[in-house]
Amino acid sequence: MGKQLTKGIILKYMRESLKELKVSSHCDLANKTLKKIVDAGLVDTPRTNNLIEYYNYICHDDKKLEALVVECYTFLIIQGIIIPRPVTPRFGSHDAWGSFIITEYGELWANTEEEPIPEDINGFIKYLKDNILGIDDVVIQYVSEALNTFNGRYFFASAVMIGAAAEKIVYLLSEVIKKSATKQKLKKDITEALEYRKLFELFRLVSGTLDVLINQKKIPYSIHEGSNHYLFSLFNAIRIQRNNAVHPVASIIRTDELRLLLLSFPHACKKAYDFLYWLKKNKI
Repeated sequence: MGKQLTKGIILKYMRESLKELKVSSHCDLANKTLKKIVDAGLVDTPRTNNLIEYYNYICHDDKKLEALVVECYTFLIIQGIIIPRPVTPRFGSHDAWGSFIITEYGELWANTEEEPIPEDINGFIKYLKDNILGIDDVVIQYVSEALNTFNGRYFFASAVMIGAAAEKIVYLLSEVIKKSATKQKLKKDITEALEYRKLFELFRLVSGTLDVLINQKKIPYSIHEGSNHYLFSLFNAIRIQRNNAVHPVASIIRTDELRLLLLSFPHACKKAYDFLYWLKKNKI
């Protein structure tokens, strides 16, 4: 069964295991991770119930799985989630690369409850497709690029791509509001903003229109619940893309801020599509 596992799946369970480990070793993390994978039914139960032997028993005849576990451990180091434990007299003869300390960023990474995680690219895309019926292919393409560049540590490129995905969603909402609108002024304002690609004006029109509909109780609560938070998340992705990533006087892209944008995107996207489908069925 191990051959069916992916890096994203290993990272998912490795992340869960890190919540229980602050200072530990590669072997401890691997054993805990594999125990969770066994409990999830993704790998056959080993011949031993001894947790410290899971790594040896499961990986003994599956070198691809063993390599995946090592690759994911190395990934955590490269991403700054864990760091090699310092070799000092206080730590005796511990192998620096086999023993680790979780970083402050690593604690944030491990304890973020939202799913999916951007390190699991395939799982992230699958989540979007499974939870958002008819999601636009262009949005998926932008998100895929954002995830790949994020994991490659090309943070400016990732910010541009997730911002582009957010832009696409704003344009989709704008078009459907334009078709649904019965007021000519709103139609005219959106048409002009679309024609001249006035993105922030479009966002203002979209969010303002939705606010009015929510305040008038025309949109069901189940549709608009938490919408301010999610719409702000989309706006923030666009703002960072426009102001931080491609501005001539660019500031640095903070890894934690970008990661939080990626984490929040599936939920923001789902909320936007809830609005989109409601608007398609109702005149405003």
